[in-house]
Amino acid sequence: MPREHKAEEKGDDGADFSARDVKLQAAAGAKGRDADVDADDDDDGEWLVRRVIQYFFDDDAFAGTFERFAEDNCHVFDLDSDEMKLEYTTIYNRFQSLFESKIEDYIVAQGATVSQFYESSLRPPTLTCS
Repeated sequence: MPREHKAEEKGDDGADFSARDVKLQAAAGAKGRDADVDADDDDDGEWLVRRVIQYFFDDDAFAGTFERFAEDNCHVFDLDSDEMKLEYTTIYNRFQSLFESKIEDYIVAQGATVSQFYESSLRPPTLTCS
C-alpha cells in the first residue's frame, strides 16, 4: 500500500506542488464536475473511489503533469534496442512516486485517507439497474 501522505514535494516535472495546491484544485473542480459524486450517497467509501476515478480521467492538470514527465524523459528510451537499461527502472520509480503523490494528495483533499481509499477499492461496486 502506498505511503499515507507527503506534505510537499518537488515534482519530476519541475513544479512545486503540495496538498494545499491539490485542495484548491479539487475545490475549483468540485463545482459541477463532482456534483454526481456525493459523499452522502453512500457510507462505504464508494464515493471516494468514484471521485478518484473521475480525477484520473477528467483532470487536465493531472494529465498534463504526466505528459510533461513523458516529454522530459522520452529521450532516454531507445526504441531500436531490446536492452532494458537500468535507467528505465529509475525513471519508472520516479513516475510511480509522482503518480502516487498526486493521487494521495487528491484523496487527502477529499477529506479521506489513503487507507480508506484502499479499503473502499477492495469492495465490489454497488450495481444499480435502471
